[in-house]
Amino acid sequence: PGGNIDFAFDFFPPQNGLIMHGGWCDPDWVPRTNVWRLSLSSAAVTHYVVPSNSGALSPYTNWATAATNIQAAVDVASGPGDVVLVTNGSYFLAAGVVISNAITVKSVNGPAVTALNGRDAVRCVFVSHLGAVVDGFSLTNGHAGEGAGARIEAGLLTNCFAVANWASSNAGGVYCGPQGRVQNCLVKGNGAVNL
Repeated sequence: PGGNIDFAFDFFPPQNGLIMHGGWCDPDWVPRTNVWRLSLSSAAVTHYVVPSNSGALSPYTNWATAATNIQAAVDVASGPGDVVLVTNGSYFLAAGVVISNAITVKSVNGPAVTALNGRDAVRCVFVSHLGAVVDGFSLTNGHAGEGAGARIEAGLLTNCFAVANWASSNAGGVYCGPQGRVQNCLVKGNGAVNL
């Protein structure tokens, strides 16, 4: 207690985050140094998707510039906590939606009005990140070896319908890997060669 404490800070950017280097003198005027690592993160960003939009412009951060391709919005949603918000409609997939980072892909009004349609050619969705969430879609007409509607290696599939999908091996509707979770979903009317 008592005495003066002088602080001096220099800021320099490291590869990850910001390091704040501080030097001070304690009450006995013995020079000391310390380094603190501050984790800087930007706020989560919402990216929008609509079935049709002539004004689509990456990074799709409002309805006026919304993507028309779900994968395009997923690809720019790179920050943890980012959201891809998909409005009502049927999205016919040329390739399955692949989610490999900690984002949420969510429909605005749920699976009754928002469908990912694999056209009997591709898996609807593949999720491989523990922090990823797919919420509120109808996954239909998917086709794959396993998990034609959804293959959830890691992450969460929630509030979805997996209906009328076909697997050439196992798990026509949903295949759930060791770190995958399925919650509050309807999985019915799917088929697979190996039941």
